[in-house]
Amino acid sequence: MTPYAGIGMGANFGEGFTFDGTSLVAPVLTGGMRVLVGNTGSVNLSLSYEHETDNHVSENRIVGAVGVSSFPWRLHCEAPASPQTREGTPPGTCGAAPAHP
Repeated sequence: MTPYAGIGMGANFGEGFTFDGTSLVAPVLTGGMRVLVGNTGSVNLSLSYEHETDNHVSENRIVGAVGVSSFPWRLHCEAPASPQTREGTPPGTCGAAPAHP
């Protein structure tokens, strides 16, 4: 498991870039956990707090999210390569020593 946290801000342009109906989203505070699934993916869980205001109405939100990440380039990697075998190996071989005929 890998914990993570973030902070951010943003703007909503409700009527396009005319700045009519624009609101500010700040702060956005996010925290979560990434759980690795095998060698090729992870499940990500997060919880965020958002405060949005347009100078007339303020709104607070708590947002939960679940996501999935896939690392397809690691499908054939069984173990991390050592630095000695990594040099000079073609991309996609996961650092394995090159095959010799």
